[in-house]
Amino acid sequence: MSTLIGRICDACVTSIPVTGAAVSASLTPGSRSTIHATDAVAARVEDLQLDLGEGPGTDAIRDRGPILIADLSDARSATAARWPMFTPAALREGARAVFAFPLQLGAAEVGLLGLYRDMPGHLDGSSHATALRLADAAMFALIDDGFTSSDPIDRDDNERATDENDFFRTQVFQAVGMMTVQLGVSAEEATVRLRAHAYAHDRPVADVAGDVVSRRLRFRPDSA
Repeated sequence: MSTLIGRICDACVTSIPVTGAAVSASLTPGSRSTIHATDAVAARVEDLQLDLGEGPGTDAIRDRGPILIADLSDARSATAARWPMFTPAALREGARAVFAFPLQLGAAEVGLLGLYRDMPGHLDGSSHATALRLADAAMFALIDDGFTSSDPIDRDDNERATDENDFFRTQVFQAVGMMTVQLGVSAEEATVRLRAHAYAHDRPVADVAGDVVSRRLRFRPDSA
């Protein structure tokens, strides 16, 4: 595990008015794995996006530019409608403002730097510029370290991940592969079906994926 990624995340918290930071690496287009998070909320905000398939990081990578939300709870904004599952879940976790910076080199999707605040607030020009510089540093650190899906997730000392984190994330990919055969759909469509089932039954995506891999749950075209 690169200690540089951890130092970059720590630098975000000390040099930018944010509460926490997380870096995730892109495994394949549309899928990421968390590499480091400064605290439990930062980790959970990133996990929510990976599980739900929506949120600032997802849009930042798709739109190839930063997504800056100064107040998630602002009823006058379109945020709630934009991310109907992520927004209330992130608020429950304690995130009040979220900022996402895609880590991209040319056409290559490298990963994401995600920041959050526990109180609403904008990033001023200087803070935004600092975040962009740290995002560039994180991107090159990921490239230099050659992160893959086998790399462990690194949390802070209060929430250090174990090998099970990688196991559960791998199960998601296995489940998606099985569902493409069961449903006769693309991997993207299978991922949407998996997330929708998890959300409808109020269960973590990893738990549903485990049921698929263990064949306790089978998706059928007429019932998925």
